[in-house]
Amino acid sequence: MAAFFINLMNVLDSGIARCHRSQKLTQHMQAAAKESTVFPKYLQMILFCCGISLGTATLSRAADATGSVQRPEKPPGDAPRVSVPVIDLLNAKLNGKEIFGLSPESITDLLGKPSSTKAPQEILPRKIGSHVLPGAKFGAQVMYIDKGLYFAFEHPDLDIHQSCAAALVYISDTTEAYGGSHYKAYDGELAKGVDGSWKARRVMEEFSELNPKDMMEDEKSRAEIEQAKQLAKRAADASRRFELSETEAKALSGAASLVTDKIEAASLIVIERHGFKIEFLYEPNTKFIQKVRLYRAAKD
Repeated sequence: MAAFFINLMNVLDSGIARCHRSQKLTQHMQAAAKESTVFPKYLQMILFCCGISLGTATLSRAADATGSVQRPEKPPGDAPRVSVPVIDLLNAKLNGKEIFGLSPESITDLLGKPSSTKAPQEILPRKIGSHVLPGAKFGAQVMYIDKGLYFAFEHPDLDIHQSCAAALVYISDTTEAYGGSHYKAYDGELAKGVDGSWKARRVMEEFSELNPKDMMEDEKSRAEIEQAKQLAKRAADASRRFELSETEAKALSGAASLVTDKIEAASLIVIERHGFKIEFLYEPNTKFIQKVRLYRAAKD
């Protein structure tokens, strides 16, 4: 034990003068630390004073003969990397810039490479029986799954700049039903400190000065939910009473999912702002807030 300590001090005496020019001392000390079962506290103190980690050498201590500090190289790519984006909900801003003025390119300039993207798409009008379903155009989508962020943009045919139309901030870990993407909770701070531990009633209380509206209490929403329930009941009765074709059975089964869709669509609190809306989407049964959506108001 004493021999080890003497050997260690000899390593220090011979190597400390050269610690700014080579990594030999680091290698000696690391090897000695691995073999040692004694003096753990003394070893830690000595290694700390020499600027050496038990795992790796401290880069900021390593210098060349001229005394210039060797710094780690920056990652490749010209886009800045933002660990936690700053979102201003009440003013719809991302890192100080208006969200609805950002394009897919400018979003990625701010946040770096996304987890995934979807290109703009167009759905053509379709005729089902005597009914004609109108077509629609959807813009690009940019997802940052690890940051808990999602952005949807205008279709280039409707807006040459492809401005942002909506942004989602996931404040709870969420697996989306459509696509199965598992978003991690946003790690930054939002207005009033809202996070995944909040329930709908707290949002109503904390943002009361902004006149929030719970859409589940809205008469129109409740009427639509009740209508969907009645339709689902009639569909279930028809399924029991009549022998249906596969197509008819499939059509009637959709009536049950319509109820769920209507309930989920109404499970949100809306705050009207100048030119956009803030929507707090909550889980229908527990009422916990899952995500916050910024939605640009429709243009006249």
